[in-house]
Amino acid sequence: MSNNNNINENNKRLKEDSDNNESPPSKKSKLSNFVSTGNLANVMVYNPVEIKNWYVDILDCEVVSEIGDLYVTVQTQNGFQIGLCKWCEGSSKPGSKGPYSVCFIVNDMDEACNHLKANNVKIDVRVKNDQAKMELAFFQDPDGNVLYFSKILKEDNDNACPGNQDVELDLTMEIKDDIQEITILGIREVMPRNSDIGKWFGQTLPACFAFGAQNDMPSVGSPLAIYHCNDNDTIFDVAAGVPVASVKKTSDKIKEFKTCSGKCLVGIHKGPYHLLKSVWPKMFAYLKENNIKFRDGSDPYETYVNDPQEVQESELLTHVFIPIE
Repeated sequence: MSNNNNINENNKRLKEDSDNNESPPSKKSKLSNFVSTGNLANVMVYNPVEIKNWYVDILDCEVVSEIGDLYVTVQTQNGFQIGLCKWCEGSSKPGSKGPYSVCFIVNDMDEACNHLKANNVKIDVRVKNDQAKMELAFFQDPDGNVLYFSKILKEDNDNACPGNQDVELDLTMEIKDDIQEITILGIREVMPRNSDIGKWFGQTLPACFAFGAQNDMPSVGSPLAIYHCNDNDTIFDVAAGVPVASVKKTSDKIKEFKTCSGKCLVGIHKGPYHLLKSVWPKMFAYLKENNIKFRDGSDPYETYVNDPQEVQESELLTHVFIPIE
């Protein structure tokens, strides 16, 4: 009986909030006008205050905010947020099986699964799909909500020598005189060239998206990476992040960066990200063949135009900008 009273009280509070809202926007309004970024997934639970400890202890999340006993927001180490929402009548019950589940991308599937087992969390299904280049492991939180680990399997040609100009590319190049400067909210890292830079991007970009959204600095364009020039060919000195209208706040790791502007050789590449290692030498070879000088003191960058979660790998678009004199 007390549980029904809690549910009814919860529904009453939700209805009061809804009644106080202004009328909905006109149908001509665009969603992008008032949605900053999609960096949160809601999970229905019976008791957010109790179950938050499981997400903190088992999935290494941290608590971001709490709204009484109705809602708790936790955040993963790379900035993705999960809203633990108290179940109310009319919504899907915790543990209901459906088409949606929350994914945690991991780098070592064996270690991730062993961690769950050591904490008495059962792996329901573990499957590897060589065609999709993906390995998955499904499990549940204490309320029966389906969660899963995902690991992207490297392709055979991921280990090709960097800068192979003999690779066939879908690449067009043109010189543009009026490239505009872009302000980005990003993280800069120096790492060995044999590092898994894809893994680093996978951690860095969501963190920058989340930090910007939380501090009134929504992304205004495609994520990008600036490659800072240096004489050491054994390292990457790279800053990756999201473009913003202006930087209002920074942190110990997340800082403001600006791209080069003015005259650039612009390359438009269509295809998998792992082929970008061959795009750069082709573009610099074009400069040499056409007696065009690189502009010293400026750093090249690349933008990732579409979302790898929404398009096939063969349809990924990357724009590369090399500053020239």
